[in-house]
Amino acid sequence: MREPSLQELKPIEGTVSSLTPKTDKYGKVSSYEFTLGGYSQVFWSYHKPVDRGDAKANAHVIVYSAFSKGLPEKTLGGTVKTYGLTVNGAMVIDPVTDLESAHLWLDRIFPVLGIIFMGLGIGIWRWREARTASPNKSLERTRER
Repeated sequence: MREPSLQELKPIEGTVSSLTPKTDKYGKVSSYEFTLGGYSQVFWSYHKPVDRGDAKANAHVIVYSAFSKGLPEKTLGGTVKTYGLTVNGAMVIDPVTDLESAHLWLDRIFPVLGIIFMGLGIGIWRWREARTASPNKSLERTRER
């Protein structure tokens, strides 16, 4: 799934109805799912929209999301990814910074890691081929040169 451009993002405002932290396989909180009053969708963010105590106080949040056919665009998991976060008028992270960090990973870091791992794989494969080659083949190679 591609990341949207800044022009594709539209604001979504509402009060937090529920907040569920999502953990990774090590038990560390990796993201947060939340619902907003007036919306039937479940939203998610890497940033904590409110503290649990604030959720009971009806914290007003503004997040940004890409829209499709007039509705917030859902991810494959059925939730809506959000960018930026403002809680009760205080900006936690602006959507530009949030979107740029997502683009940095997708456009720069992942491709470089892919090239490194591909090179490692080819190197290991060639090393194993050379190690398991019969001595006669290596003699034939040197005679051909």
